[in-house]
Amino acid sequence: MIKWGVCCLFAASGAPRFGSATMAQLARFALDQRRRKLSTLAADNASVLLALLEQSRAYGFGGFRVGSAIIPRMTHPALGFSFDELPDAALIRDRFGQAKSFGLRLSLHPDQFVTLSSASETVWRNSRRELLWQNELAEMLGCTEINLHGGGAQGGKEAALERFAARFSELPDSLRRRITLENDDRIFTPDDLLNLTEELEIPLVLDVHHWRCNPGKMSLEEATCRAEASWHFRGETAHFHLSTPDAPGSRKHAEYIDPRDFPDCWRKWDLLIDVEAKAKELAVLRLMRNKCAGISNFTRDA
Repeated sequence: MIKWGVCCLFAASGAPRFGSATMAQLARFALDQRRRKLSTLAADNASVLLALLEQSRAYGFGGFRVGSAIIPRMTHPALGFSFDELPDAALIRDRFGQAKSFGLRLSLHPDQFVTLSSASETVWRNSRRELLWQNELAEMLGCTEINLHGGGAQGGKEAALERFAARFSELPDSLRRRITLENDDRIFTPDDLLNLTEELEIPLVLDVHHWRCNPGKMSLEEATCRAEASWHFRGETAHFHLSTPDAPGSRKHAEYIDPRDFPDCWRKWDLLIDVEAKAKELAVLRLMRNKCAGISNFTRDA
């Protein structure tokens, strides 16, 4: 069975929109004013999230990726703050808690600057601060996954992954139990990551577009089998990513998914698949209408 996940927001005209705040905007306010502004923004964003989750359930989606900036600038070195410093913290916590009631599998995907493998101690400290906040957010929302990329490869891939493993061991148990790893389109292939994920019992989120850009030594079928097995550590259905390039050879995502990009070797598995497309929920709905997961001749050779 294939279940579909949507990423972060809806694209349809009139869909609820998340608010944000730039550094320049926030810097103009005194500390108390800044916290009040961000508190109101966070409470509004929590309501937007609930509306999108309700609609996702109505559409029959299986998952929703929550944008990691749902409360902006939480961990900024100069302007950051703790959640309980927000005047509306109790209200926001209550609204976030309601996210658990929709029966959707929720995940977080921090920005690329969050990495455990960096050779920079400053990047590591900042990443750790952000991950601790993401874990707090995940606890409130009921998110089971915080998905990371391998990061950079300063000093070589082996050294980078050794740093990842050492720093992973320093994180709280509750955070380690949520972290997943994803292959990327430039550096870390599935075969680069799978030995590490199997050793540390971290599930691998297989991104098929990234595999096509950066396949490494494994066939897609072999990578799929091992990635799916890595989720057995958590007792969860494997979570993969699907996208279509906006042009041949491009790393950017298209508006919609070409059904031929759905890998034929994925059809034998129970999967949750995040659709990474600019048209967001509209792209997921088109796939569901096409029922592409059941039409084998839509798939091009990987």
